[in-house]
Formats: sequence, structure tokens, C-alpha cells
Amino acid sequence: MYERLNSSQYKLAVQRLGLKSGTTVYDDRGMYFCYRHKDTKPSLSIDFKKGIYHCFSCDDSGSINNLCYKMAGKGLKDVLGLSENEFNIFKPTQKYEAPLEKTENDSHIDIRGVVVPYRDSPEALQYLETRGISLPVADAMGMQYTEEATFNGKWYTKRLLIPIYGQDGHLVSVEGRDVTFSHPQKCLYPSDSIKSVYEWYKLDKTKPLYLFEGLIKMAVARSDDYFKNSTSIYGTGITSYQLSLLNLFEHVILVPDNDDAGKALITKLQKNLSVRFSTLQLVGSDLKDVDEIPTKKHMTVKEFREKGGFLAGSLVSLIF
Repeated sequence: MYERLNSSQYKLAVQRLGLKSGTTVYDDRGMYFCYRHKDTKPSLSIDFKKGIYHCFSCDDSGSINNLCYKMAGKGLKDVLGLSENEFNIFKPTQKYEAPLEKTENDSHIDIRGVVVPYRDSPEALQYLETRGISLPVADAMGMQYTEEATFNGKWYTKRLLIPIYGQDGHLVSVEGRDVTFSHPQKCLYPSDSIKSVYEWYKLDKTKPLYLFEGLIKMAVARSDDYFKNSTSIYGTGITSYQLSLLNLFEHVILVPDNDDAGKALITKLQKNLSVRFSTLQLVGSDLKDVDEIPTKKHMTVKEFREKGGFLAGSLVSLIF
């Protein structure tokens, strides 16, 4: 375990690295344009309190000390101009042991606040319309809304809620989407929650499983019955537990984002899945992902698909 510098020192180091901020930078965190890839929206989250960062697009993550080495070729001590004695708080105080990966059985969600049906919220309804998510899909996914609530201590304000249940029916996580499009973090999950595979226990394991990075992308796609047997892994940072669940299906078809993170996810799945694996990719470079079809193409996913908008990938792998 390492003792940490304070938030102001971490923030100063990030400023000296020259990262461009895309939102208001707070004392404890900020959103930046990623240094690794072309970022049209800020996807690099930096936690100044913990001294860590994570890119929600390319999945790059680590300590701010590591970020300094990657961007400047020198460590945090040199970026800040600290002496060795001033920096000795970073020396290990005890041996670090990686925690065991959690499964659905290990997850518990403590909810404090008021949660209402999404249909009771004009903001939630407007958000769904803007994103191109049909109300039948929202109903089927059990979507809700909160003005203010905490989930395992994580504060949610004006969030569309997508509950995530385990095989035995208990709540294992809650995705919270910012309906105002103004918060630094557009998507929240409860502290200490697990990453599963959405509704894996409900889906037909003998039919092709369409896999999407995010729940919103999956929800937009589910407006087309072609993608009824679909799921999400909540980003590109796939875990061994999620891989074990995907390996229960006969054929996994990834619908990747048109970016570096999407390419990286293809490689991860190709190397780690033991079942048939292929891709279904968007045609054209003007679309980053499926949920841009209604907003940029002004058509439904079904219309887009029937007009040849998806290209079945030649990548089909049986991994030993």
C-alpha cells in the first residue's frame, strides 16, 4: 500500500502534463481528453483523491505516477520537482495483495434515496427519446429514475437507472445515466459493485449472442428484434468472470465501437473466448457506435440494418 500526495499536488502534475480538460475539474476528479487516441468527448477520468486514472474508451488505467511516465518519460517526483525525501511517502508501507475477483453472489447494493418509475420523470423520457430508446425496451429492462440517491455510497443526481440483477434475482449493480448531459461522469456504477454479463441467465445460449460494450448501445439495438438475444459487458475492461459467462454461449458476435477501444476488445475476445466468435461492424467511418444511428442517420436500427448498415466480420475464431 502507498501513502498518497494530496489532490492539489496530483492536479498540478496533470496540469504540467498538458492534458486537455473537457469539463469542469473538481477537487477530487476531472474528465480529460485521452492522450492515447483521438477523443471527440473527454473519456479519461482522473481521481485526484486516489491518484489514479481510467479511460472509459481505450481502457488505459493506472496511477498518476504511471501516467507521468507514459506522457513525459519521467515519474511524478520529477514532474512535480520534489526531492527524494519529499517523495518518500510513495515508498511501500506493506505488501500489496490483489483481491480475488467477485461474482454475482458477492454483490450487495445499499440504496438510500427515492427511486421512481422512469415514466414519472419528464427528464428521463426526454433522455430516452434523444438516445433513440423505445419505451417497450425501457419497460423490459426495468428502467427507473432518481433525482437524488446513493448506491453503496455513490451519489446519483438526475440519473436514469438501469437495474442489473443476478441469476437468483437479487440486485448486483445499477447503471446511472446522466439525463442532463452535463455531469463529468455520464455513467455511474455503485461503489464495490461487480461486472457481470447483462441478463446472461435469461438469454438463449444456442442462438447467436450479440455483444455490446455498453447498456445504452444494447438498449438502442434492442429496438430491432434482430438483436433480441443481446447483452452488454459495461465497457471494454472485460474480466475473467465475464469471459467465463460468455463462454457458456455457442456463438458470440461482438458489435464493436469504431474506435481503438473497440479494436482492442476484438483482440481480447479473440484470445480469450473458447467458443465461436465473430463481429458485426458498422459500415462507414461517420458512426462510432450503434446508439448514434438514430441521432446521426435519423433512422431506426432496423431500417439501418435492412439497408446494409452492418457488415459481418470475416473474423470467426475457435480459440483453444
